[in-house]
Amino acid sequence: MSFIDTIKSWFSSPKPIVLPKNTNDPLNIRPNSLVSASNALKLTLQGESVVGLPGDTDKVVARGLIDLKEGVKMHRFYFEDEDLMLQVYTTGYAENVVDNVIMFNYDAYTVIPAYDDTELMKLMGPETGLGLPEFTYNGNTYQRRWGSEEGMTDFRRMDEYVTSEEAENKLCEHTCMLYARPICGGARDEFLVISREESMDDGEKTRGVSVAIGVTVFPNELTVL
Repeated sequence: MSFIDTIKSWFSSPKPIVLPKNTNDPLNIRPNSLVSASNALKLTLQGESVVGLPGDTDKVVARGLIDLKEGVKMHRFYFEDEDLMLQVYTTGYAENVVDNVIMFNYDAYTVIPAYDDTELMKLMGPETGLGLPEFTYNGNTYQRRWGSEEGMTDFRRMDEYVTSEEAENKLCEHTCMLYARPICGGARDEFLVISREESMDDGEKTRGVSVAIGVTVFPNELTVL
């Protein structure tokens, strides 16, 4: 099952989730928006990152919201192209101010049996090295962004409220680790997020592990219609 298929399955819950208030539309992006990246950005990333960018007709079909407290929110926009996800950090209580923007590609997604941790430990257990200051993925070495420990650090837990105009809301629990490496001479970062995702569907626990690679994007490099 693909990541976007899993998102769609979250919407089957008969009990809707009430979203936190004051959820503005950063960069004026909302479900059904068309988002495209500039040709200049595509040229800039050539040879620097494998992350793909939205074309002229990539439509947003769902959005997620993670409240990081103290006025900081993480907005996630999911596209018809199931490999794409745009993440926007905003700050401020009264008016959201865009702090940074990251375009992610989902590189892998593995369904984990609800009551069997064997596969989960293979993907995120201590022997993988996840949580150490450095982590290598697909030949690239990334530096940990969370935790100051010299050795292993704990994963971060976040709750994401996922909504769509055509389906009911759903809550997903993330347990994840964030890494990054500089690209484009240090002007941008390439990010690596590995996350365990859990939700309840019709009384059954659904679990999976996703791997996403993202790059820094500046707002003026995106067109929103």
